[in-house]
Amino acid sequence: MNKEINSPFPNPFWDYALRIYGRAAVRDLCLMLQDQQGADINLILFLLWRDDCGVAPPDPDDLDAMTATLLPVRLRAIEPLRGLRRIMKRPFPDDLPVLRENLRQRLLEAELAAEAVAQTLLYTRFPVEDSGAPAHKAAQAITGYLRHIGVDPRVAEDAATRLDAALA
Repeated sequence: MNKEINSPFPNPFWDYALRIYGRAAVRDLCLMLQDQQGADINLILFLLWRDDCGVAPPDPDDLDAMTATLLPVRLRAIEPLRGLRRIMKRPFPDDLPVLRENLRQRLLEAELAAEAVAQTLLYTRFPVEDSGAPAHKAAQAITGYLRHIGVDPRVAEDAATRLDAALA
């Protein structure tokens, strides 16, 4: 995530996401959950931020609402841009690597702008009152979300535990 992508609204969630996604262990685990389990990284980061603000894990109805909020921007912008960006990693016939890399970087910037939209949607539609003390239930929130989207319970619990440890 790039700090130069600004949300049109003040968004402490975006700042938090930049900070923790910058940790290699968090980033690698989030990407694995995205690529192998279909998880939404923005929602994972939002659940972690909520926990950091002292908010209890969401119930299944809230998870449904959060997922539904993200779905349009995820399907119409984030995933298509990510797919194009990943395609640009591979050379093509009569390749011009410098120009291809330039295009890949522009696609990354657009993808990050779409991520900012997704995060701003979560931030504005699901307000969080910061209690000043973490709820210490991040693993429970992540396990609940992963199980909610159909991830095997053992995989969900292991991933949540590893993510919780990466935040310590």
